[in-house]
Amino acid sequence: LTKSLAQTFFAPEKTRGFVSLAISPDSKYLAAGLRTHVEEENGIEIWSLDSKKHFKSLKGHQAPVSSIGFDRNSSRLVSGASDGNIGVWNFVTGSRTHDFTALNTLNGHSKNKVRSVEFTNSSEEIIAVTESGETTLWNLTKNILANTLIGGPRGTWVSDDHINNRFLRGDDGSLIAQQHQDVPPAPLPPSGLANEDKLILTASRQIVRVGRNGGKFQLHVSNGGSKPSYWIQAAQLERGEVPITLIPSRLTKLDVGQEGVLDLRIVPHSSMPYVKQKKLNLKLELVTKAGSHFPITIPVELFDVGIRNVSESRGR
Repeated sequence: LTKSLAQTFFAPEKTRGFVSLAISPDSKYLAAGLRTHVEEENGIEIWSLDSKKHFKSLKGHQAPVSSIGFDRNSSRLVSGASDGNIGVWNFVTGSRTHDFTALNTLNGHSKNKVRSVEFTNSSEEIIAVTESGETTLWNLTKNILANTLIGGPRGTWVSDDHINNRFLRGDDGSLIAQQHQDVPPAPLPPSGLANEDKLILTASRQIVRVGRNGGKFQLHVSNGGSKPSYWIQAAQLERGEVPITLIPSRLTKLDVGQEGVLDLRIVPHSSMPYVKQKKLNLKLELVTKAGSHFPITIPVELFDVGIRNVSESRGR
């Protein structure tokens, strides 16, 4: 290989540059994800590496395109954006064939920034990794979310190994999914980690008081197992059954015998009817990178929260 500059490609005018790049498997095309000042102008620019000329523009993203991937036949593109939008494109016609939205299931299903997207070896599924560390598998034939694997750090990415039909998590190289013949890949516990973490949970308060500005508490987590535990995250269960939301938190790593603290916050729903005082239970679970789940119930007392009706306001 010679260490000389072969070609320079420039972003279109009125853009803020490129934020992602991909070369097609046949080495004929270069695709670049744009970040622009105008939402409607975010998209993908494609150049021919043979002619060194601009080939095609794909528009349709409302946010910067943070990741791009080609399928193995160089006939389709998948793109992921910082607003959680994922698009699949017909590379020949330039048409958009699929739309998905990556959601943060650990934070009330808010939109989740896409860090990396790839096609599977069969090109009938795509794997996306989000900012919160969730790895999602989307089936293009059924147009559905097929699997979700929680775990991994902020800023993680996924790497494909088409020769062995497997996918690796980019932050630590652990195996996260593998495909066998024509069977779609299924998420696996990351290799090298404990199959079953053993955590001991203790809440800092017997009851958490939640007012108009919310309430805070700590969850003390001890590793009672024989191996380190990674990416321990708190998630709220049964969100629709209680008028409060947990603001999640996570621990990166707990060594054997080590104790860590999760600083958690609970906020009341802004649209809930007024209550002077009410007791309820908040059901949580801790999820680890190895796929272990630890449920815990937190008693909560609401006081002076919610929207007052007109008669109550006049009475006061």
